[in-house]
Amino acid sequence: MRKLQALRPDHVARRTAGRVAGLADQFKDFAVDVRRQSASRETELRAQLRLDSVETRPTRYDDVKDGR
Repeated sequence: MRKLQALRPDHVARRTAGRVAGLADQFKDFAVDVRRQSASRETELRAQLRLDSVETRPTRYDDVKDGR
């Protein structure tokens, strides 16, 4: 009976939504890590090339107007 109830559309939808939300959180964390590592590496390269610092720029990409 439990297996049959687990196959009901509302149960399947609820489990799927939970998994998608978890996956979205993992992707968000990954994106944050990539941005942090990119900024760190850019800072290292700018220091080696004696260019201006990356800290003078906005760190959030959604704060920058893209001309649209």
